[in-house]
Amino acid sequence: MVNRGDAAKQMAFFAVVGVGMVLFAGGLPFLSRPLGAAFITLWLLWGVVLGSGRGVGRASIHEQRQHRVVVLQGALCFALMMLAPWEYVTFGGPLPREGPLPLVGVLLFAAGVALQWLALRELGSFYTSRLGIQEGHRMVTSGPYSLVRHPGYLSSLATVAGMALSMGSLLTIGATVLSVIVVVWRIRGEEEMLVEAFGDEYRAYQRKTRRLIPHVY
Repeated sequence: MVNRGDAAKQMAFFAVVGVGMVLFAGGLPFLSRPLGAAFITLWLLWGVVLGSGRGVGRASIHEQRQHRVVVLQGALCFALMMLAPWEYVTFGGPLPREGPLPLVGVLLFAAGVALQWLALRELGSFYTSRLGIQEGHRMVTSGPYSLVRHPGYLSSLATVAGMALSMGSLLTIGATVLSVIVVVWRIRGEEEMLVEAFGDEYRAYQRKTRRLIPHVY
């Protein structure tokens, strides 16, 4: 179960960043645009999903090895994402601000948030921001985990990529590329931890599924 204080902090963080996004983008005129309203709505919904379902959890040696890089990457990505609405209203390109591509971005953003919710619901209290084996930890291979081993990471990547396309933001595309690099590295540490904890059971699961994209990777 997620600690109420931690949940409130996560939701408050997303709310504050959302307000900053709107202010950087010029305030109410940004929200009056359909894309602007959809973007901020999905951003706040993402915060609610994470805040209500993701705990902090126990850390492991694998978390300690990655901690500084992950924190720095997270701070940089949030800074780049925060500027996406500003980039949307300030520049006219090179990515389109109207047409099918921004709509695809909104749909990808929404799909990412939905997948995050499904992953959180399926994994329950084992879904944490830290890499670590939690009390009573067991393997979960149902729901989205029957398709890929790390749907939570996939959802985050889809969400950030959707933000980039919906706002035509090169800065957020940069955040997406950086996130892919760190996620692939983080998965390596997480899978080492899970093999140590579950042994042959997890190795069998690895043989049946891909990390992020079914039948691909």
